[in-house]
Amino acid sequence: MGKKALFFDYDGTIIAGGRGEIPAEIPALFDQLKARGHLLFLNTGRTRVLLDPRCRALPFDGYILGCGSAVDLGGETLYEYKLPLERCAEIAEQTRTLGIQGFLEGMNVLYYTRRFTDLGFRLCRARYRRDGATVKRADKLDDPFTKMYLRFPSPQILERFEQEWGEMFDFIDRGSRVRELVPARHTKASGMRLVMERMGLKLENCYAFGDGNNDRPMLELAPNSALIGTGNAELRKIVRYVSSGVSDGGLAEAVRAFGLVE
Repeated sequence: MGKKALFFDYDGTIIAGGRGEIPAEIPALFDQLKARGHLLFLNTGRTRVLLDPRCRALPFDGYILGCGSAVDLGGETLYEYKLPLERCAEIAEQTRTLGIQGFLEGMNVLYYTRRFTDLGFRLCRARYRRDGATVKRADKLDDPFTKMYLRFPSPQILERFEQEWGEMFDFIDRGSRVRELVPARHTKASGMRLVMERMGLKLENCYAFGDGNNDRPMLELAPNSALIGTGNAELRKIVRYVSSGVSDGGLAEAVRAFGLVE
């Protein structure tokens, strides 16, 4: 039959709520999955610098980071996309002049744009610092970033930015004029394919678990896919199983529904 490979989103799938709580049953669940011989992979929009210690403590066999813009397997970086530093500087300056707020996410450094008026962004920045991430202002740019998470002040500014950078980045709608910008042709599915190729995995043995719009490519690729939580109507149409939310035991529910643990 071949080994089964499980690909997990992080935010909203493994951790829950604005404070990022990991439900108490998750560590034991992952231990059970490993004991049954399954391969476990984190497939997250977070870049390497944003992985918190609790995530590192889970028994993953590899990490797909930044929506497929980097892949780490067995302590080795299998793939990493690099945006030229001069392009990064150009983008950072444009966010300042256009009044765009958000994060410029590198593999080694997290940059933040102009002074935040968005409370959610301020809380995220504080949490990342507490977790030990290197966090700098965008005007202190000295290392490339890979992707972005931005709130645009108006539809007109969003349209202008998309016209300027739409060939280089894919814009993922996160609601309320917030967009996640990922290097073009990089997705959670492209990261999955790299892992499958390197490890000789068969698609029919792959399982994907996610909750948000940036999970769509991997949920479409995996023949065994589960939506954690019922809030995304579009994703409900493409998955094999819909569970309750992660804080209500949804991930364990989905894993058991596929017969991966008892």
